[in-house]
Amino acid sequence: MEVRPNAQPGTTEYDDLDALLADVDLEAGTVTVRAGDVLGTFSFVYTVSNPAGDTAMGLIVLKIVRNPVPDYPEVRDTVLTAETIDGFDEGIDVLTGKVTWAGGDPDSLELALWRDTPNATVSGRRIAGTAQADAMVIPFSVTGTATDGSPVTSYGFLRVPGESDLRPTLRTGTGAVTVGENDAVDVDLAEIIAIPRGTDLEISPLASAGGARAGATCELTAATTLRYTAGAGAPWSDTCSIQARLVGGEDWTVLTIRFLIEAEAPQPILSAASRTLSPGQTESYDLRQLTTWTGAPDWGSLEYAVEAAGDQFQVSLTGSRLEVTGADNANPGRTEAVLVRLVSHPDAEAATLTLVVGPAPSTLPKAGTVTQQCSQAGGSTSCEIPVIGIAGEVNPLPGTPLRLAAVTSPANCSDVTFAVATASTVRATWAADAPGASDCTGTFEVADAQGRLSSGERTGTVVLDLRGLPADPPTIEWTAFDATTVTLRVTGAGGSYPAVESFRVSGGGQDITCGADGLCPPITAEAGTKIRYQAWAVNSVGESRTSTSAVTAWPYLAPTAPTAVSAQPVPTSDGSGNVAAVTVGGFDATTGSVRVSSPVTGASETLSVPSGGGEVVFPEFAVGANRQTTLTVTPLSRFDYPPIASGTTEGTSASVVAYGVGAPLVQLRLEPSDDGSGEVRAVATVAANGVGTQLWVGIATGTTCTVEFVGNVTSGEVDEVIAGTVWEDTSARACAEYRIGSTSFGVAAAGPVTAQPTEPIPAPSGTTTYTIAPAPTVSGQTATWSQVSGPVLDHPRYQARYGPSRTTDFASLFRIGDDPGPIEAWWCVGDVCSDDATTITPSGAAYTTQVVFPTTCDADGEPSATMVDAAPGDYSVTTTASPTAGGTETAWEITVSFSGRLSGLDAYTHTGLVCPAPTP
Repeated sequence: MEVRPNAQPGTTEYDDLDALLADVDLEAGTVTVRAGDVLGTFSFVYTVSNPAGDTAMGLIVLKIVRNPVPDYPEVRDTVLTAETIDGFDEGIDVLTGKVTWAGGDPDSLELALWRDTPNATVSGRRIAGTAQADAMVIPFSVTGTATDGSPVTSYGFLRVPGESDLRPTLRTGTGAVTVGENDAVDVDLAEIIAIPRGTDLEISPLASAGGARAGATCELTAATTLRYTAGAGAPWSDTCSIQARLVGGEDWTVLTIRFLIEAEAPQPILSAASRTLSPGQTESYDLRQLTTWTGAPDWGSLEYAVEAAGDQFQVSLTGSRLEVTGADNANPGRTEAVLVRLVSHPDAEAATLTLVVGPAPSTLPKAGTVTQQCSQAGGSTSCEIPVIGIAGEVNPLPGTPLRLAAVTSPANCSDVTFAVATASTVRATWAADAPGASDCTGTFEVADAQGRLSSGERTGTVVLDLRGLPADPPTIEWTAFDATTVTLRVTGAGGSYPAVESFRVSGGGQDITCGADGLCPPITAEAGTKIRYQAWAVNSVGESRTSTSAVTAWPYLAPTAPTAVSAQPVPTSDGSGNVAAVTVGGFDATTGSVRVSSPVTGASETLSVPSGGGEVVFPEFAVGANRQTTLTVTPLSRFDYPPIASGTTEGTSASVVAYGVGAPLVQLRLEPSDDGSGEVRAVATVAANGVGTQLWVGIATGTTCTVEFVGNVTSGEVDEVIAGTVWEDTSARACAEYRIGSTSFGVAAAGPVTAQPTEPIPAPSGTTTYTIAPAPTVSGQTATWSQVSGPVLDHPRYQARYGPSRTTDFASLFRIGDDPGPIEAWWCVGDVCSDDATTITPSGAAYTTQVVFPTTCDADGEPSATMVDAAPGDYSVTTTASPTAGGTETAWEITVSFSGRLSGLDAYTHTGLVCPAPTP
């Protein structure tokens, strides 16, 4: 009758499902659905009816999955009966109309026996064979290719009864036989009873009427002829029961033949019917659909009445039309009977119209979205919010309002809770100190008349627009000040709803209104007077519950510079100076103390100012320098400096030039003469160590130094010539003193310092040659010429020194085999030597040497090499051989002679080496 999406008409869900219905063929009874792009499970409601008008409902469930699902042909078994077994010899079609295959074309399947079966063959879509005494179950397979290209195989069965299992049956399509009231009719049983080919039918003489009609009879008038006599009166249908079997069989089969009686006067007949309605569905049903007539119909004479008890349906009758509505809370699958009677024909039997509760609409209830504004004004801590019948709500059973089932508190507002108040309202409750919020969002579920809950995306949203008192401002800050005012700023907590409009600041008997940005106008107060201020936030609902913690603020006026400042140097016991006495006066009334600081040391000293003013004296202030230095004199306020700025309690500074005076910085140097006069010039140098002083200086050679006035200066030089002796030490000392008037700032001393007057030193004179002894010193195989006699350069006051190292050890200039080359000599006194040098020359050999004679012979019987430490051009080696008497050995003499730079050394001959004579 109908196929429709299982969703609420007019919704997007309904439209999406409707698009999946590819084809609906009501005549053929087929439905084609397509898979969409969305994964999930979807359903469609179908309604079927029979010729009598009875209806039933069912669901087509479509599940769309991500991956392909194997789809195999479904083959219904083929069961042969006594009527169809005769076709087994020619072949039974086991596929046509019996295969369901969504993944391919059933006509493309190939049929085959699953295994070799005796008495069975396959031809096309048919299986042929010969029936046997015993029943057979013939398995077969069907193979094909699915639309995705994959091969598939499925299986079915052909069930063939055995000869002993065959029973006579009424032929397919055998209907009721019509007979008139008080009339009779003969029925040829051989025409309506099917038996296998080659068998004979046997009918029992026993036949009986159904018993509904009192005057009706059934009798067998011939071997296969049944006569039914209707008799008179209702009811207008009846049956005859007969017994039949195949000739030779043992057991009878009872068959029932139906009869319809046509009344002589037209009579209505009520038949039972069934209708299926979903909860909330309304249908108008014409009771004439369950009414038939025996004879000519007379519809105008009919008057119906119904009796219905139950809570699943509501029924109302108007004429012949019965309006039926499924209750919204009806339970699918439940049934209720409506008894239908014909008031106009009391003899007609009543019939039952069975009402079946079909599937509820698949559309689940959907809750809407609601926003409710509530206020904390007056201390309110709760309100109720209607949530049923609001925008966005979907009620699949609109005849019954949805019911609030559950609610969740807003996760974004920790101080707010939601609870079910009634079936249609939510109670919002908040803490007394909860902040206001425009979107305290919770969710709620509703239930429809079927008790189904909204869930997931179908839950509702309840938004509380809580207009709260402003949040307590966390801080009030002191931001600025001058001599007569302070400026404050309030920091809002943020998140207040409604927004903060202003702040009220209170302190010192004043209330001040500050802007929503927290900036306050300047507040007048007396300089130095500390006042505590607090602030409250204000919005359209009211004032914050509590205030900020208090901040203390006061105006501030810095002191002016002192008008009288002076400084004088002060003597120190150690003569270092750097100290002055500083006197400060002329303070204003705000000054509580005064500080003097020096740029030299970075140090400062602070003293309190008497409450009545007057002078403050720093008796020994460390200036840190004995030169003119500008000191900073800073007044400090009696009041605390406001902590909000980086400033201090300092006022306007004054300055004063101050200096210390120490003992003079005296140095003494002696300048000895070098002309042989023996005089020494003593020079005392004084560096400045003070300002505005008199300088007194003295130079002495003894232990006592007496100062004499030099002038009104702080630095200078004083010299004096002292008589001394050449090449002897002369000592002197110096002393100096600063005075201002009669005040001495200390005496300084330098020395004693020693100096030695000198004279020019001549070049050395005397014996200016050196000699190396010509005879060697011999030890074993070694002869050495190393005895050096140096020059003679004696002087009563000077010392002779030789060579680049200016050594006094002349012999140390010589190394065996090394020629020292030219040697120079100087006369020296201490570290002072003559400007000119005298060259020392050799008398004979110029350097020392050494010869090592061999102790072994070579393979030729000759001496090994002789080693000489000397330049090759300064010596020669000769050998003389003397054979022994036997001629087996040779005695050798080795002679070394000298020349060149070694001329003057004696030659030396070495004997004693005997070598074996070489073998001829």
